[in-house]
Amino acid sequence: SGKIEQIVGSGDVGLVDGSFSDSKFFRPQGIAWLDNRIIVADTENHALREIDLSNAKVTTLAGNGRQGPWVSAGGKGIDVSLSSPWDVTIRNEQVFIAMAGNHQIWIYDLKTKMAKPFSGNGYENIVDGPRMSAQLAQPSGIFAYNDLIYFTDSETSSVREIDLKTEQVSTIVGHGLFAFGHEDGNADEALLQHPLGISAISNKIFVADTYNSAIRIIDLEKQRVSTLVGRKTAGICRIDDPKCDTLALYEPSDVKAYQDKLYIADTNNHLIRIYDLKENLLTTLDIK
Repeated sequence: SGKIEQIVGSGDVGLVDGSFSDSKFFRPQGIAWLDNRIIVADTENHALREIDLSNAKVTTLAGNGRQGPWVSAGGKGIDVSLSSPWDVTIRNEQVFIAMAGNHQIWIYDLKTKMAKPFSGNGYENIVDGPRMSAQLAQPSGIFAYNDLIYFTDSETSSVREIDLKTEQVSTIVGHGLFAFGHEDGNADEALLQHPLGISAISNKIFVADTYNSAIRIIDLEKQRVSTLVGRKTAGICRIDDPKCDTLALYEPSDVKAYQDKLYIADTNNHLIRIYDLKENLLTTLDIK
């Protein structure tokens, strides 16, 4: 219908549960849907929240509002301290959390209500290997696809994966803390710059390459990286130049694929953009 049916949150900063109008958040970043519930990474509250659409209620699942330490064993629900959860994804009643603040992926069990580290030893770097000894660097976007957990490791400008069968972390694109840029080509040579958002369909990964103001696509079958939506290279626009007909992206922070379309959080343009993968057309979502 093009209309917003409900607004969740009072608009004031805080960590308050309750009705949609009374509840408060503090710079929430990522969300994931689970039936009639929305799981929220409430980043600066250092909390995991739940929006219950059936009962119009907000509840804190994990986090006590205090930023957690560099190393933590986790704990029970609202007793545990989280550290800047940035994004979430759900698989089999397990919420995987991109815990940017302590360079780890955490997991929250919706049944046992326990939260604990799942990958990363807390040191900031790009080191592959067994999930708990691997080193991550500010994971920000996360997306579950079959038995793989894809995530963007923003400080190393990389895209990485956790194989849930082998429990191994591997790097798909990216080289290190000081290796960044905008280069397409073979996956082992391509460069990103501080990517924040990610999603996947089939054998393709879509990345919100934030500091390049672009949407990149990783073709896993061909092991190639290309720019799907990016800024024009020319510095001057001419009236008859079709490259100037559409507003360029400005540091997009997330991208989600749904039914042959990409929905893009075009953060610094304050817009939601839609990219039609069949028509190769970028439009703006009309929110009334």
